[in-house]
Formats: sequence, structure tokens, C-alpha cells
Amino acid sequence: HYPGRAALPYARDGHDPDVTWERIGVLARMARGGETPPLVVASAAAVAAHTLRPADLGRGPGAVARGARLGLEAFALDLVEAGYEMAPLVEAPGQAARRGGLVDVYPPGAPAPVRVEFFGPEVDSIRTFDPETQRTTGTLDEVRIGPATEWFPTREEVNRLADHLDEVTSREARDELHLLRAGTLSAPDFTGPMAVDATILDHLRRDWLLVLDEREAVEAACADLDDLAGERRDELAKRGELDARAPFQHEHAGALRVAIDAHAARVELGRWVTGAEPAAVRVPFRQADAYAGRLTDAARDAYRQQQRGDRLVVVTQQAQRYAEILREEGIEASVTERVPERPARGTVALLQGTLPEGWVIQGPDGIIALQTDRELFGFVKRRRTLRQRAATHRSRFLAEVSPGDFVVHADHGIARFGGIIKREVDG
Repeated sequence: HYPGRAALPYARDGHDPDVTWERIGVLARMARGGETPPLVVASAAAVAAHTLRPADLGRGPGAVARGARLGLEAFALDLVEAGYEMAPLVEAPGQAARRGGLVDVYPPGAPAPVRVEFFGPEVDSIRTFDPETQRTTGTLDEVRIGPATEWFPTREEVNRLADHLDEVTSREARDELHLLRAGTLSAPDFTGPMAVDATILDHLRRDWLLVLDEREAVEAACADLDDLAGERRDELAKRGELDARAPFQHEHAGALRVAIDAHAARVELGRWVTGAEPAAVRVPFRQADAYAGRLTDAARDAYRQQQRGDRLVVVTQQAQRYAEILREEGIEASVTERVPERPARGTVALLQGTLPEGWVIQGPDGIIALQTDRELFGFVKRRRTLRQRAATHRSRFLAEVSPGDFVVHADHGIARFGGIIKREVDG
């Protein structure tokens, strides 16, 4: 999933770093490609949002392998230039920390942070570790470390943005403008999307398939985003917090339409397509019929489907009850725990469980239908799961470490854990 930003257009606060790291992680997986292209799902707003260019994915140390001669200073400098936040302790993606010959770094999209140990200029070891306990969890021969931010504008782009923000009057906005004039991208989450104009569409390879679900709805959503951004810009301009000429932080609807049309490998899905339109194909897939509690009607239709040779699978939390109703309509369907990979034609399989919703698909050898509680009853009852309270950072650490174990101290680096001593304070 490639997420969009939850913050309002031109918001200076409220940006979720997890969303940024997730977006970068998706783009990095797209860049790696492979024989099978990744399946990426994104909303219209997420696609329109500006992001880093494909070339900027090469920022950072890149592939780091054991035995490589990188130099600790050069490695740390690459991390800073790639947008990593230098912190005392690495606990979240986008952070890095240096202690002696050790550099901890948490690349966005990585399953865990890594600890790179240097022996002189050479990478001696690469280990994964738990960000809560800071204890080693595994070893690696190689790790890929890419950028930690989406914003790498050129000096020309920064200067052009400053020219479009020249009429701001509020103190905060004037301070940001002053930094921009000096070549510094102030408030990156605010100014970055205005300076850079790439989108996820720039990361699509020419032979990858672009699927649009309801193009009219996508274009309407993009137009709404343009309107919202325009209103916000005008409102902030009246207060002197933004210039009325400020660029959008997303690709406007017209430009996005051009970019979509330029991608030849494209499929557009639409619910009102008849199949008679040029190059149109009717997809043999539809929603399952809904009964809203009319179980007898559902059972009668199931009998007709069975006689017709259809394959029907029913997943419901009322399996035993529905089995009795099916039996009254002449269908013997016992409750099972699993369905064969390919049910036989003219069969009804009944499973105890829950799924979000059903569907019907017409295949070359007949119809396969899935029904759920949403179709049978009109809703899906969700079971509440009791969450166990997670152990705190300190309690987890104390439960796992023993006297004599090596540990990493936030300030002093590697040490040996000696144990816990209880002392009386003030008598």
C-alpha cells in the first residue's frame, strides 16, 4: 500500500513520519523490480502527492557488504546527506546513531534496524537488532541503505520556490523564506512538496500495467484536491502565511491526466462499461447478491445455483443455522474447516468463519460464487480480540538480559551487564 498524506494541504504540522517512511519503502521496492512487478495500491490523492525522483532513490550508502572498505566518516556523512536524523539511540525508521566504531541505522522499509561495525575503514560486521532492547537479533552479509526523506530539491528549484513565496508577511514565513534564499530547505514537509514535482507515476516502468478503478471518480477526487488546496492557499495568503502564487504540493488534475494518458500499458475499470465501447472488455466479475437476512431466499437461490452446476462457497459465523435452512431447501451441506483448491461443479461448501464480502466470477468452466455474512445478513460481526499489554522497554530488557551479557549503552557504547543491585535511599 502506497499511502497518501493525512495532513491538510500546506499544513506545517501534523505530518506522520511513518507515512513518509512507508512511501519511501514502497518506491524502493518498485526500484528493485524483479521478474514479477510489485502490486501497489494507491488512492488518487496518494498518486497526486509529490515525492522524491527515481534518481534520488540512489542516495545514501546504497549496498553495504561485510568486508567493504567504506570508511566510517564517509559512511556517516552519506547518512546525513540522505536525510537520516542523527540520534543518541536508534528507535524508529529514518534514524541513525554513531558510537565509536559502530553505526546504527534504520532504513525506511527495512524489517529491522542494522548495526554496522567498522574495523578501521572496513565493514567488520552487519547485525540486525531490536529497537526496544537494542539487542542483536541476527547477522547479515549485506544491507541496502537508501534515503530517509522524500525531498532533495536542486538549488535552482529552491530558488524558484523562494521566488513564489516572496510576498509572505508573517514572521515564521519570512524566516522560512530567508532560509530558502540561503539555499536551505526550511520546514521540509511543508516546503519540500512545493519544490519537487515528481509523483509515483514517474517510478512506473514503461511495461508495468497501470490500473485505474473508475477513472471519472479518480479525476473527480483530483479536482476536489485542487479545490481544497486552492482554498487553503487563499486562506493562508490572506494571513500572510503563504504567497498566493505558491505551487501546489501535489500534481494538479490536468497534469496528472496527461501523465496517466502517457502510460500506454493501462487498464481502466468502470462499473458502467457495457463492453460495446472501443477496446472495452467486460470483466467476468461482480459483487455477490445481497439478501439482508432473507435466508430462505438465499437458500432457494443456492439450490438453483447447485442445479445449474455452479460452485458456491459460503463463509458465515452462523454456519450451523444456515446448514439447517439449506437442508430444508434440499441441499445437504455439512460445515467444513476448509475447501478443496477447486470445488466440484454443483457443490455448496459451508465454512464457519468470517470474510469482508463476497463475489461472483464467471470462468471458462462455470460460475464460482462466494457468500459471506455481509450478503446473507447485511453486516459482518467483528469479534473483539483482547490485547495483551506489551512489556515496557525496561521490563523486556531486564527479562532477557543476564549478568555477563554484552549490551550497548546509549552513551558509553558496548559494555558487559553486571547485574542489578538494590540500595536503600534516605534510610
